[in-house]
Amino acid sequence: MRFHWYLPILLCCLLPLHSQAALYKWVDENGEVVYSDQPPNDEAKPLDLPPIMVTPAIKVKPAAKKTAAPAPEKKTEYQMLVISRPTDDSVIFDNAGNIPMSFQLQPTLNSKAGDTLEVEMDGKVIMPNLSTTSVTLNNIDRGSHNLKVRVKDKNGQILISSQPITVHLRKFSKLQKKPAPLYKPKP
Repeated sequence: MRFHWYLPILLCCLLPLHSQAALYKWVDENGEVVYSDQPPNDEAKPLDLPPIMVTPAIKVKPAAKKTAAPAPEKKTEYQMLVISRPTDDSVIFDNAGNIPMSFQLQPTLNSKAGDTLEVEMDGKVIMPNLSTTSVTLNNIDRGSHNLKVRVKDKNGQILISSQPITVHLRKFSKLQKKPAPLYKPKP
């Protein structure tokens, strides 16, 4: 009984030899040649087949996926860009130095193509890369300022510019005299 553990290993080794099926050939009653792995009678003859020829698989690199070239983005042809607020030559009284601005742009800004708005004051860009048509300029010094808005594409090319406007920012000063009262109370 010492060899009882070898029995399963021995059966596993012999199993492939037993499971290899034979192929038989015979002629049926209609005169047709029939092939099968089980003989129907003693007249069936086993076939002696040549060994199967096996070749190693050929390694093929997968074909590169052809991606369609992105269609060149069509530049938006802007028709109009106007500063609607503040109006030209307006006076703004704000001690904090805030100037609210809004613009009208037709057609609307094509931000998908990378177009942006920028605000220029006195020849310098003070608000680049905007995607909205309403902004507030903060902490601006008192005095007169020239304002301009323009649209640029993703490469920095100017697509359209507004006409410049002039605004006058006024702030309270202790040097200003108080206005005279409109009426004098009676004693």
